[in-house]
Amino acid sequence: MSDLRLEILDNPPPERIREVDQSLGRYNQRFTGPCEDCRFAIIATDESGATAGGLIATISWGWCYIDVLWLRDDLRGEGHGHRLLITAEQHALSRGIRNTYLWTTSFQAPKFYLDHGYAIFGQLEDCPPGYTKFYLRKTLAGGA
Repeated sequence: MSDLRLEILDNPPPERIREVDQSLGRYNQRFTGPCEDCRFAIIATDESGATAGGLIATISWGWCYIDVLWLRDDLRGEGHGHRLLITAEQHALSRGIRNTYLWTTSFQAPKFYLDHGYAIFGQLEDCPPGYTKFYLRKTLAGGA
């Protein structure tokens, strides 16, 4: 067994993260072929032009992963989250993507996603402590 020196880096420099991430990507491609990740964002602005919310997602391996969906507190419950989510799903469909997934916690929005046709396929208790993390997926309209 060869000797490796292990170094713990709190707040590692971006280039170190990128090196490990890209190396794993090259390894994965030996099995999956090229993976053309596409990160996209939908930004909601208010009348003054300030950011009022948004959605950040990545299309990869034929799936759309919704990483962030956020709205300013005073705008919640008015249908803006619905518009953001539906717009992201439509964008994914326009790129030939038929499935989407995400995670949310019990204090965030599991009911919102369930009401939008997402199904729980896993959960992690006490993450963060006292709450549950839910993993959800959805086959988009027109999908197989």
